[in-house]
Amino acid sequence: MWEKILSKKFDEIDIKIINLLNQDGRINDQKIADKLGISKTSVRMRRLKLQNSGAIKIIGLLVLQNMDLSYADVMVKFSSDSSNSEIEKFIEKCKNDEYIYEITRYMGYYDLLLRFFDEDFVRLKMHYNDIISKEKVVKESIMIPVMMSDKAWGNIINFRDKK
Repeated sequence: MWEKILSKKFDEIDIKIINLLNQDGRINDQKIADKLGISKTSVRMRRLKLQNSGAIKIIGLLVLQNMDLSYADVMVKFSSDSSNSEIEKFIEKCKNDEYIYEITRYMGYYDLLLRFFDEDFVRLKMHYNDIISKEKVVKESIMIPVMMSDKAWGNIINFRDKK
């Protein structure tokens, strides 16, 4: 599937590098080279080109459910009388909020997704109220508590057994 979608922008080797990094962001250039049958230098040049172009970013992500944290998706609809600068100011505020893990813009009824997380749902709800209720750019919002994530960023998320 990745190959079909990405083949318009990347060649077969770049796609394989992307797939390997998506499966294991900690894989080193030598292991990639061994798997693909090309030189480590070639892998490094291609990986750096992908990173420098912004096509990939190698980061570590928290698996919130495996850290016993509560999280919720908040769908936000902006007021139609809000200016672009007011909306951007609100989004910047959200970017700087340590309890907001993800921000995604949407086209359709809702304009924005904010993924909040905290120690428990009580604290999460209080933080949500502090952020959302004071904002005039927000016409409507709905909080959807998350039970579990099965797949994210193209990877299956194994839920750690609780004992």
